[in-house]
Amino acid sequence: KRHQPRRGRTLSCPTGHAALRKAGADTPYKIALQMLLRSYDGKRGELYEKLLRRGTRIFCHGSDDNHNAKPDDSSYSDSGIAFTMIKADKLEYETITKALVDGNFYASEGPEIYDLWVEDDKIHIKTSPADSISIVYQHRASQRVMHEDYSPVTEAELIYRPEYGYFRITVTDKNGKHACTNAYFLSEE
Repeated sequence: KRHQPRRGRTLSCPTGHAALRKAGADTPYKIALQMLLRSYDGKRGELYEKLLRRGTRIFCHGSDDNHNAKPDDSSYSDSGIAFTMIKADKLEYETITKALVDGNFYASEGPEIYDLWVEDDKIHIKTSPADSISIVYQHRASQRVMHEDYSPVTEAELIYRPEYGYFRITVTDKNGKHACTNAYFLSEE
C-alpha cells in the first residue's frame, strides 16, 4: 500500500526565515521548508524536526532561493542547488497542483527516490546510487543503511512501527548531496 501525507495548504519560506522560527503548532498552514545548501544557520534538518515534533504538519520542498547575480559556475552562486521532484499522473496544472497540496513530492540536491512504500511493518525504498539511506522517527529513533565496503546502496528495507510516530527518509549520495522525503504520519491514517 502506497501512503501519502494528508492534504493541507502550503506556505513557502526559506530555511532561515524568522516566520519559520516563530511558527507554532496552531499555524494554519503546512509550511514548506526549502532545502538550502548554504542555509543561514547550517542546521537544515534540525528546524524541520523541531517543527514536526511540535505538531506542525509541514512539507519539505527543494529550492535554491537565489538572490545573487553570480554566474552559475561560480562557487558563490546559489542557483540550481536543490529541486522538487513531484509525483503526478500527468504534466498538467491541476495534477501538479494537487500533488503539491497532497505532499506527493520530495526535495533533492541530486539523489533520486524511485519508489517508497510500506508493507508488512517494513518501509521499502528504491533510490539512485547512494552512500546511505537513513530514516528518522518522531520519537528520535533512527536507522541507517550503508554497505561496509562503501559500495552504492540503491534500496533499503527499514523498520516501521505505529508507535514510532512519523518517519522521514534522507538519501545521501557520494558527493554529500541529499534527497529528503516529507514526514509520513502513518499511525493516524
